[in-house]
Amino acid sequence: MKYDIFHDAVVLQAFDPDTVTADALSEAIDMLGYKSLTVIVGLGATGDTIDADNHAVHKVTECAASGGTYTAVARGHINSEIASGTAGEISLFNNVTHSADEAVHATVHPTKRYVKVAIDVTGTWTNGTPCYIAVLRHDKGYLPANT
Repeated sequence: MKYDIFHDAVVLQAFDPDTVTADALSEAIDMLGYKSLTVIVGLGATGDTIDADNHAVHKVTECAASGGTYTAVARGHINSEIASGTAGEISLFNNVTHSADEAVHATVHPTKRYVKVAIDVTGTWTNGTPCYIAVLRHDKGYLPANT
């Protein structure tokens, strides 16, 4: 049984730690040689009122070509605490599902070679919320369906 994944995983920073006030999209992450991606979202204390009208959703999209049109990863290919929801969603920051000063994660099994992580902000974010997103590519040795 394998206990050490050090040589079989790669950590990447999708977003530098920053205060989020608007939508954001990461650079393309090449999944060639990896089957899975774990996305880690860290949230700091918010400077705004976060509720049903003012919230953020973290999503994962995929595409066969790095410069192509990205679409949401199918709901069935995401393991996260959001049991249902729209495709691509990995976490919802709305002070009901999540509040500030916490980290959440989701494992994604894309079917395309390239992946991007997005932050979709809804409502008014004047002061913003500190956030970082890191990704861990793993399950080395497998290729996405469209390589």
